[in-house]
Amino acid sequence: MKKHYPWLWFDADNTLFDYNRAETVALLKSFGSLELDFNERYMDKYLDINQKLWHSLERQEIKADVLRVRRFQLLLEGINMTGAMRAEQLSLHMNC
Repeated sequence: MKKHYPWLWFDADNTLFDYNRAETVALLKSFGSLELDFNERYMDKYLDINQKLWHSLERQEIKADVLRVRRFQLLLEGINMTGAMRAEQLSLHMNC
């Protein structure tokens, strides 16, 4: 007799989909669309910032809409490319 399973769960994060690569490509393309130079070392900085902010979100210390822009503000500050408008634009490109 065949078993019927009412649910089938997949672990999509880095199992079915390469989110790390997708995130790198998205950041690279976002920088390119704003005509900003991109260096691969920016990715490590971005991942560190992003992870810390997601932990803050989980602890309800910040809101999701703040996280979406703040990660780019901190990244741009960290690589000496400050500009609030660019941070908001990067956020829009990455969240499309």
